[in-house]
Amino acid sequence: EDSNSTGSRPSRVGQDGACTWHHLDVGGDCRYWPVSAWAQFLLGWTELDAHPPWRFEYQTQLDLHSLGLTALQAFVDMLPILYAPLEPTADDDLGLLMAALNTLQLQWEQYWNTVTPLHSALMDTFHNGGDWDALKTEFLSNNVHGTVAHLLKGLRAAIFDLEQLCRQRSPGPEVAEAAGLFEGLNFLVNDGSRPVEDAAHGPSRWTSMAFFLFGGG
Repeated sequence: EDSNSTGSRPSRVGQDGACTWHHLDVGGDCRYWPVSAWAQFLLGWTELDAHPPWRFEYQTQLDLHSLGLTALQAFVDMLPILYAPLEPTADDDLGLLMAALNTLQLQWEQYWNTVTPLHSALMDTFHNGGDWDALKTEFLSNNVHGTVAHLLKGLRAAIFDLEQLCRQRSPGPEVAEAAGLFEGLNFLVNDGSRPVEDAAHGPSRWTSMAFFLFGGG
């Protein structure tokens, strides 16, 4: 029986019956998926095998990206609505910081408004017995994985700009200390372009994160 015609998630068990990461379907809330998870969902394990950074992330670091996005979401949601000056002067440190925070808010809003309908479509297919192949075909035709990668890149750029402003143009010591937070967020969130050699395994990754937060980056 074709599992794609039922309400269950499509099976990716291999013909030999193996249930390895290559064949098991992607789970969790897609709003927090990294690019590697989207590639696995839409294109399958051969695409990840052809891109070692994606394969490494998918096998070892899905939780890091999701945690980073969750922390970023909490940070942005706690910000007040910012009305940044349209053109802060070069010597207006506070104005530049406000503008950068406003950019981060806008980048997050664009990301969230894009992935939320995708999540709704996935849930609708799951709960109502929709056609998974049709959904994946639609997502592929709309280049969903490429769009997500582009939006994540924009988020990381906005976070990086904030980190640099906090380090170089901080209007006060409290703001300067936030540089480690932004560096840590950029360390966790990935847009799919991070080389394998820049990635760290398990404990060393968390040690680096603690250094960013408590050691000043």
